Order: sequence, then structure tokens, then C-alpha cells
Amino acid sequence: MGVPLQRLHRKGDFQYLFARGRRFRMPPLSLIVMDNKLAVTRCAIVVATSVTKRATKRNTLRRRLREHLRRSSSIAQGYDIVFIVHPPALMMPRDKFLATADVLLRRGKLLPPPQ
Repeated sequence: MGVPLQRLHRKGDFQYLFARGRRFRMPPLSLIVMDNKLAVTRCAIVVATSVTKRATKRNTLRRRLREHLRRSSSIAQGYDIVFIVHPPALMMPRDKFLATADVLLRRGKLLPPPQ
């Protein structure tokens, strides 16, 4: 079972994170990370309409990534995370897409190195 992730909702939290967070990019994802001084990790996934006009496809990308994060049992606690999905994500196989998310989480020091 994974760690509990809460969703990042407030506009002010997003603005602060976008202004001061550490950024990591690896197509088709970007990751913005910042310490939140809380006991939980809060997460948001942004999929713009420029990725695809179809809401069902945008929601599928969000659900895949959210479920993958939920099942990851070793994500560090006490961070705010924003994943930004870019257009090439539609063409990628699911396993490669999720592996890219793991690489970004490792770069942000939110996952331990692979064994």
C-alpha cells in the first residue's frame, strides 16, 4: 500500500510553488518540488488543453499518474509536488511514461535510488 498523498488545491500554494520550487524536466513531464513543512506530501497534476482537447484523455493521463504515485510506497513526506504533462505523453507507452515520473522523483530526491 502506498503513502497518503493529499491534493494541492489553493491558488496561493500553486503560485508560491511555481515561483520558488525546484524544477526538473524530462519529456513528456516536468516536476516542480518544494518542502512544505507539513507531515504530508501534497500533489497536483496539470494536463493542459494544449496536450489534447479531449477531457477524457487528459483525465486518463492524470489518473495513471495519480495511481502510480499512490502505489509508490517510498515517496518522501513533507513536500509539495506538481507534475506538468506535455503533449508527447499521449504517444508514450504507459510503462515508459510512469518510468519517466520515477526518474523525475529520484532527481528531486523524493524516491530512493533503485537497487
